[in-house]
Amino acid sequence: MANSTEVTALNAGIVTKSNYRGNVQVIPVSLTSGTGAGTDTISGKLPQEARLIGASLFFTDPNSGGTNSTILVGHADDTDAVGTSGAVSAAGSIAFPTTGSAAGSVDLGEKTLIVTRDSNVDQAITISGYILIATNE
Repeated sequence: MANSTEVTALNAGIVTKSNYRGNVQVIPVSLTSGTGAGTDTISGKLPQEARLIGASLFFTDPNSGGTNSTILVGHADDTDAVGTSGAVSAAGSIAFPTTGSAAGSVDLGEKTLIVTRDSNVDQAITISGYILIATNE
């Protein structure tokens, strides 16, 4: 019988609370952004050992003319750590985890979360939803 990565690490005594059975905290997101390329802040500095558990964010149409635009959610060192809209020309969503991602594997410790938009965003976008993190707190 195989063990998960987390149970294997737990059995070896090398797991912090944020990685296994940590305290889950929600970061509500409610933002109306500007237009054009830019960055908006959606959190304060996160606690040390904060790990991404999940995210569900929805955004309005970023471009009035149907041109593809990209919206990223992450932090200064990794602007799409939480997720990306991909190139879209309509309202949509950003979610974590997705295929190929692993909840708890993204370290957000001591980071400030941001939304980054490209130059094709020609109208204010409304982004709403939540981001879940696990911490030692």
